[in-house]
Amino acid sequence: MQLSLPTAAVALAVFASTVVGQETHLINLVNQCGYGTPVLVLANNGTVVSTGSSFLSKGPIHGIAYLQVSDDCGPGGQNCTIVDTLLANSGSSVGIRVSNPFAFNVPVGFSYYYGEGHDGYGSFCLAAGCDGAGVFVNVTAPGATMRITFCPE
Repeated sequence: MQLSLPTAAVALAVFASTVVGQETHLINLVNQCGYGTPVLVLANNGTVVSTGSSFLSKGPIHGIAYLQVSDDCGPGGQNCTIVDTLLANSGSSVGIRVSNPFAFNVPVGFSYYYGEGHDGYGSFCLAAGCDGAGVFVNVTAPGATMRITFCPE
């Protein structure tokens, strides 16, 4: 049996947290726009931890994801649509922000795809003024894993 890359990554994260007893969280960035570079930065210090690939955190993570298009976005996603991601075994909260200092620049969506029955929980912001912006989706399951999609279908 062959597993898809996201399925294999989730299986690896679950295995690692089960065997080692360590808290892990996977953030998978998917760019369907055909332009731009997905960026994931740590919210506390602005360190870039991913530019387009998956990121496995070995502990709680507070990250900001955005699509960098022509250097329009500031180092923390300012002037762009961001997904504000806080993943922790004690509880996770993820939401889309487009209000000052952020602004809508590309459609984005996110969903939890591992989390003890929380698969598919998430939100979308497909146009300026979207209803999904500012709404945070919370789950309490440990090992929360996130898929962030720029230009979702």
